[in-house]
Parts: sequence; structure tokens; C-alpha cells
Amino acid sequence: MATGIFGTGFGLSHDGAEKLAKFMRNTPSNTQAIRRAGLPEDVANAAVFLGSDSSSFITGITLLLDGGLLSGRIPQDPEEGEENWYEMIRDLKPLDQKILEYIVKESDDKTIERLNYYKTYSSIVNTLLKRIQKEVNEKKKNS
Repeated sequence: MATGIFGTGFGLSHDGAEKLAKFMRNTPSNTQAIRRAGLPEDVANAAVFLGSDSSSFITGITLLLDGGLLSGRIPQDPEEGEENWYEMIRDLKPLDQKILEYIVKESDDKTIERLNYYKTYSSIVNTLLKRIQKEVNEKKKNS
């Protein structure tokens, strides 16, 4: 959700957290199905719906208010939006800049780690698929 709480959770100053929230509100999210940041109004609207008679037959659900983010990230051009991001960072205090740069670097490192894991996993799966395909072909020959 595009609120100052998000940036405060990262350790940004109040001013930096509010600037980050404003940036998030004004920048389309290219990583999720609904291409905008979540807003407090989205949470309020969901709460009003769940408290209304319109939801009277709903039981035991988990309601995701994430714009489709957890449904699967949409691939994006890594350079897209980068200029706006650095423009926003330039307006922050030096400590807030360092915090956000660290968070981005940490996120990049985790992404590289995940991709390397999937690459290894993919290699194993491809090897297994080749073996299974070979066995299937040999069975077809022998029958």
C-alpha cells in the first residue's frame, strides 16, 4: 500500500517515507496485474464490502488486496521506470538514499540467488525429462 508506513518500516525518515509513498502512488506498478499502487481506500472499500450485507454468504476466505502481485509477477524491462526512481531518490536526505540503495541491492542479490537456484533446478528437470523421454522412446521401439 502506498503509505508512509511502508517507507518507515524500511527505516526511512518521516519525510523520506512520505516521498516514497507519493512516488509509489504516482508510478504505475509494472510488476502486477493491476498497474497501480494499492491505496488506503482499497483496504477501506474491502472492509466496507465485508461488513455489508453483500458479503453475507462469504465465510472463511483470505482476501488478497495486492493488485494481483501474488498471482505472479509480470516480466518487465529492468530499465523501465529507473529514471523516475533515481529522480525520486535524489530528493531524499542522504541517509534515506543510502537505506533505499541498500534495500534495492539486497533485493537484487536475492533475485540473483533465486534465479541461480531455478537455473540449477531447471537443469535437473531437463536431465530428468531427457531420461524419461529416452525410456519412453526405447519402450516404443521394443513394443
